[in-house]
Amino acid sequence: MRRPRCATRTPHADHLRTAVELWRNSGNPGLESRTLVHLGDALLAAGHRGQAQDAFTQCLALGTAADPQRIADARERLADLRTH
Repeated sequence: MRRPRCATRTPHADHLRTAVELWRNSGNPGLESRTLVHLGDALLAAGHRGQAQDAFTQCLALGTAADPQRIADARERLADLRTH
């Protein structure tokens, strides 16, 4: 028998969470930052603003090791969340 999914889980977000962990464990902050932005976007699309904000914030926390474009993307998404 299948367990019911948590209301905050989506298959796409689950896949991206797994990818974030893989990149984190492999020591690849560039791909981790890219995947965190995609995870945040997927969570926003699913209506999970708080979790999306967490993903974008985690991306920023990677600092200079992250992909600079993904840092800019995360900052932009967080600014949008604050104003909407």
